[in-house]
Amino acid sequence: MKQEKRWVRPVFYALLAFLVIIGLFYTFRPMDLMNTPPETVGKIVLTDCATASAAEITDPERIEGLMAVLNAAGITRSGNAEQDPPEHGVLVAVYTTDGNLADSWNNFYVVGSTTIQRSGYVFTVRNASFNLDALIAAANGE
Repeated sequence: MKQEKRWVRPVFYALLAFLVIIGLFYTFRPMDLMNTPPETVGKIVLTDCATASAAEITDPERIEGLMAVLNAAGITRSGNAEQDPPEHGVLVAVYTTDGNLADSWNNFYVVGSTTIQRSGYVFTVRNASFNLDALIAAANGE
């Protein structure tokens, strides 16, 4: 009787290993930050978290440049945020030409060159980086 059930343990371990590999794949694979075509973007609003000053970017060339970085960025979750909203950084909101928020990720904070924060979580940016000082200067109208 014991020899008839020898296949159960190897099958169980193989199934367990398969589920662990699938779980790791979905945990660490980069997600796209945005996939919005620049021509559908009407404005991008940047808000400095420290001063609460905001600026609207409506120039098509600046929108195209910023959307190129946003569309190229892949993100992976790297932990929980210490505070939401952060004390420093820039809140990015992308609006379409009809005035609605874009469908992709929206209303996220850029808190470092390769770090963003949204909904209480911190994400590491892959394939792109942000110039945080330039974003803060743009939000303050400089």
